[in-house]
Amino acid sequence: MMVRDYSCCRLMPEETRGGIHPYPELLYVLSGKVQITWRGVCYTASPRALVLLPSDTPHQVVALSKEADIWYAELDFGEDELFPGMENNITWNELQCSPESRPVLDPVFEMTLELVTEAICTEKISVSEYAKRLCLLDIQKLLLFIRAYLERDSAVLSFDRNEDGDTTVALMRFMESRYSQPITLKMLADFVHLNPSYLIRDFKKHTGSTPIQYLQMLRMNAAMCYLAATDMSINHVAEQCGYPSIHYFSQLFKKKFGVSPTDWRKKTKSAARTKR
Repeated sequence: MMVRDYSCCRLMPEETRGGIHPYPELLYVLSGKVQITWRGVCYTASPRALVLLPSDTPHQVVALSKEADIWYAELDFGEDELFPGMENNITWNELQCSPESRPVLDPVFEMTLELVTEAICTEKISVSEYAKRLCLLDIQKLLLFIRAYLERDSAVLSFDRNEDGDTTVALMRFMESRYSQPITLKMLADFVHLNPSYLIRDFKKHTGSTPIQYLQMLRMNAAMCYLAATDMSINHVAEQCGYPSIHYFSQLFKKKFGVSPTDWRKKTKSAARTKR
């Protein structure tokens, strides 16, 4: 499997995108509203709609709003038949273009979709062969979730089954990939569709810490790495670790390690030189 072509683009009302090609395609609406004409049928797609376009089917995309942002990826599967069949494509696209009936899948699906979006829209997919392969694996995961939903595989779909900590794992992965960004308890609760109080109790049951404590651990571990291995300013380290205020970062760091970030860096680098 390979990505034949991809792009993140902004559509204006006078523009028409699309065509026909011998490769299946994923199309995701980031913002605005678009009309997708596929196989002669018109669909109205709003943000977070992920549309499947099988190979050799004509399609056109037009912005209905003042502007609309989308990304698409054309896929060459080779011998792999991972892309859903036509009937399932129709069912999925109808659901995606109807927000009130759009299915809520496992939080891992949402997180994976965000990772693919980031890889395509920030050009990470083209940085290296490893980045490209990681994105391909995430696309495969999306398609497997979609097929599981369409084929009603409840063992894969259900994220209410938290006996073995599936929701907790999803939250951990979410924070591990976004620790440098602003994250609130409400954001985490919305991500897994749980009440914040229940989320805290459940996460602590499986990990021994609250979600915010886990996030702080990730950020502090990242900070130690930056302080020990780079010459970044303390302010830059704070920003890279998700702290908008250097004073708040320094306060938390000193509370945890007993010294300021600057003193910790000096001691760590001095000890490293001594060992040499």
